[in-house]
Amino acid sequence: MINARIEKLRSELTTALDESNQIENPFEKLTAVLELVEKAITGLNELMEIEDFDGPDEEIHFFKNIKPQIIALKIEEIINYNIVINKPIGALDVEVDYYKKEIESLESFFRLNAFHYQYYRTKATAFDELFFLRESGPLPVPSTEIQIADTHYTTPMSYLFAKFIAYENIQNLLREKIFELTNPECLKFQKPGAKSPILRWTGDVVNLVELIYGLWLTGQLNDGNANLAEIVRWMEFHLQVKIGVIQKRFAEIESRKRISNTKYIDQMKESVLRKIDLGRA
Repeated sequence: MINARIEKLRSELTTALDESNQIENPFEKLTAVLELVEKAITGLNELMEIEDFDGPDEEIHFFKNIKPQIIALKIEEIINYNIVINKPIGALDVEVDYYKKEIESLESFFRLNAFHYQYYRTKATAFDELFFLRESGPLPVPSTEIQIADTHYTTPMSYLFAKFIAYENIQNLLREKIFELTNPECLKFQKPGAKSPILRWTGDVVNLVELIYGLWLTGQLNDGNANLAEIVRWMEFHLQVKIGVIQKRFAEIESRKRISNTKYIDQMKESVLRKIDLGRA
């Protein structure tokens, strides 16, 4: 039951955040996002006061996969705001250099927390009971980055995982900005003519993300040479949809527990097979 309520909170937060992306003023957007995330975190904490997890596996999943993603939204928005307001005014190469230095700065954080970052990157599970169960005791490998205000609402590694998620998302965003600045030809919008109908993606964005990763990982475009950023940009421009940082969207797919990780692709498969069966009838 607690998982269903958690998913409801996450869904409401995702919808509200999508609306906040329409805010153009950086400070107003920062304020709006922080308010939304704080409200969601408060809701999660209140939920844990009235309902418990169904065993250690559910608790580990929550503190390893769900809560860090929500906290990461707050960290990410603060960092992004500072990057935007500190962006230098100058030629294209000045802006590109600025973004590259920001990426290097984030890389240093990963190096300082190499052990825990590799645990996060490799999706290891050996220390999950120590890392993601409340009041589980000291960490086998301590980290100065971990902040714990109240062990009732967090665990030794949830906050650090949140920083890993946020920092990676910011890095990916910066790489996309660099790509856009250095490859302007990929940003040209081909206006549909009389023989080219306007098509818009009106389904869930996360479904499109599944499709994009499927195309990219199986090398279906440009003889397998099209990179992920190029595919995302093509989809955004031609299907008139805002995907944003696709790695963040993919994290939503990875964190699915009660439904298939490839829910949309599974639905596509079922629909095609159903069509084939009808054709045979």
